[in-house]
Amino acid sequence: MAVSIKSKSRIPAATTTPNGNGDGATLAVHIPKITFQVMQVAVRGKSPLIVHAWSAKAVRMMLGKQTGEASPGKGKKNPLEDFIGSLYHLSDDAGLGVPSPAFKACIVSGANDVDMKMTEVKRCVHVLDYFTRIDAPPLDKSIWTEWDHKYEKELTKYHKWGCSMRQDLVRLSTGVADIRFRGSFPVWSAKINVEFNAKVLTADQIVNLFQIGGLGCGIGEWRPSSPECRSGEFGRFEVV
Repeated sequence: MAVSIKSKSRIPAATTTPNGNGDGATLAVHIPKITFQVMQVAVRGKSPLIVHAWSAKAVRMMLGKQTGEASPGKGKKNPLEDFIGSLYHLSDDAGLGVPSPAFKACIVSGANDVDMKMTEVKRCVHVLDYFTRIDAPPLDKSIWTEWDHKYEKELTKYHKWGCSMRQDLVRLSTGVADIRFRGSFPVWSAKINVEFNAKVLTADQIVNLFQIGGLGCGIGEWRPSSPECRSGEFGRFEVV
């Protein structure tokens, strides 16, 4: 496996500080170099990825409730609006993605499976971008859902980005059942830019963390590591 890695020193090797004697002299202090390396990890989905962003409508309703604004009440459910609101649009509106911290949470969750400390991985591994692009081929019409067919015209660009409109029956924390409309990528891949402390971890260990985390924990909704679900199998991936 070929991995491109760049190294850089975060802290200077030495600095000076007043010696505290009031004579203006300085005392040399040696600070060991901390070498961070940057690498890109490519992954490929092993099961469909389901995303569910906070929609602008949900944020407005939450803010209105906290600021004491009068609520207009719940309106009729709009499946298409709910689906579009569940997606993470990239800033250039040229595709879709997921929050990169989801991948960090994934490898932190899988750390125990390779005899590593979760706290160590939290401190020493960092994702460099807030969003990671999801690469997916155009959605094959043979796997379209009934909603993909119903809103075919409105979903043209999303189908081009490999995203399907999915309907799921979920149960809220209150025990009430609800229907959710969310985006799903049946076939997907991604490239995650990672920075890590090379004094603590090696590139091989980083790749291993992604492999074990992707296979056992996953990202997105209904994933194996979801604290609210015992049957999650979505969002699993492997390193390529």
